[in-house]
Amino acid sequence: MTRNPEPPPACICCANGRWRPYCTGLTQCTSCGYVHTSASYSPEELHAIYREAYFRGEEYRDYPADREVIEATLRRRLSRVRHRVAPGGRLIEIGCAYGFFLDLARSTYPDPIGVDVAEAATAWARRELNVDARTGDLATLDVPHGFDVACLWDTIEHLADPSGTIERLAERVTPSGWLLLTTGDVGAMVPRLQQERWRMIHPPSHLHYFTRPAMRAFLRRRGFAVRRITSCAVDRSVEQIVHGLSRFGGLTPVRRATAWLHRRLPAPVARARIGLDIGDIMLVEAQRVTTE
Repeated sequence: MTRNPEPPPACICCANGRWRPYCTGLTQCTSCGYVHTSASYSPEELHAIYREAYFRGEEYRDYPADREVIEATLRRRLSRVRHRVAPGGRLIEIGCAYGFFLDLARSTYPDPIGVDVAEAATAWARRELNVDARTGDLATLDVPHGFDVACLWDTIEHLADPSGTIERLAERVTPSGWLLLTTGDVGAMVPRLQQERWRMIHPPSHLHYFTRPAMRAFLRRRGFAVRRITSCAVDRSVEQIVHGLSRFGGLTPVRRATAWLHRRLPAPVARARIGLDIGDIMLVEAQRVTTE
């Protein structure tokens, strides 16, 4: 007896069920352009990625040592939060890592709460910064309701269940409250030219890649209306840029050359800061709505 094949999954953004190959291991929705990994990972497998080595030698050269550089980016993102949410509001951050943003935000938004699956990072944040950084995710933690703003900085692409996370946030954000996030824009010029050589393409840590239309549709289906999408600059130390290229540079000669350079960088050059906006990171500002 011949069994009927399973229907393809519906797109989490636009509900289309037609897909095309994007590059090795990734498929793309033919309607909105959303890209996701073809592989399946359990939450436990994904959580295991974000051990301390991830932040100290793997994806990041040394995340805590780059605090000053990372905070330069986070200050600009905090300015967008302040544009939308009055001082004194309640703030939650998903993917808080070492708590740098919570530390910056609490002068405007008292007692912010952070959530992250990276146990070593949240422990550091509690110990060194005395912020409320909780280990786990919204599916397992007892997180309160009534937030005026939720932030996900470079986080949604990592999530095993981005739909569930945003739906749980919608339950916890006040009516007319805000969701601000950043993530790669797979519809931008750089990824369209580079395809699988784009620096953001490296599953299993990055699982989801949105275009702007896909992001609008994704959030609309989960109770958020996008009010603004722009590209945004990201600050990196020279050392982190070189480290990233040596691991995710796409072309083998690039990885080899930057690995060689990385071992020979003078300390003052390594710590220098570069801020760039090449158009492939989107900053999304969305508002909770009951009807749209």
